[in-house]
Amino acid sequence: MVEKHLDVWRLNLEGKTLIDLMLNRSPLYKRVFTEFVEIRVGRRKMKVPKLEAALAMKFAAMTGHYRKEVKSYYDAGDFAGMVKKNKNIDLDLLRQLGELNYSGGGDEVVKYIDDVRAGRRLEY
Repeated sequence: MVEKHLDVWRLNLEGKTLIDLMLNRSPLYKRVFTEFVEIRVGRRKMKVPKLEAALAMKFAAMTGHYRKEVKSYYDAGDFAGMVKKNKNIDLDLLRQLGELNYSGGGDEVVKYIDDVRAGRRLEY
């Protein structure tokens, strides 16, 4: 069965989610798909999201209405882990991306960065 949402199509089998297919319909995902770096894995070049794009996508998942509550906890942990492992985050870019998620999202996502760095629990 396929659940269709604005930003994601969720493929389910027997009540369990198999995969979420992220779509580039929203302003955030249209922009995120342009924010990447190229890396080489063996002989292949691959495009991977910039750190700020990955953080913005985790932020969108954490705060998204389509996400199952327990999964948003995983997203928050992933978000916090990325922040803790990366000292250099382009907060201006992240703020722009967060704002594309929803009005006020830019300031909120930067606040989450501050919360993680200060050791505070994420409240979303």
